[in-house]
Amino acid sequence: GEYHQTPHHGLDGVTPLEKWAQSDSVRFPDPHDDLDNLFLFEERRKVQKDRQSKRHGLLVYLFPARLYK
Repeated sequence: GEYHQTPHHGLDGVTPLEKWAQSDSVRFPDPHDDLDNLFLFEERRKVQKDRQSKRHGLLVYLFPARLYK
């Protein structure tokens, strides 16, 4: 977007995009990486009668009543 391409005084005249790209922690994915596998993983969980799903004893998600039978 326009914001990320605009030089900023607080960044010594560098654009936010340029500053981000200069960071040592930025790693662009390899073109051969399976991004679907990295980001679209699936996990099966049981939904309790109170519509809660927990992981390691912690509440992860409260399912809407319309989705629970």
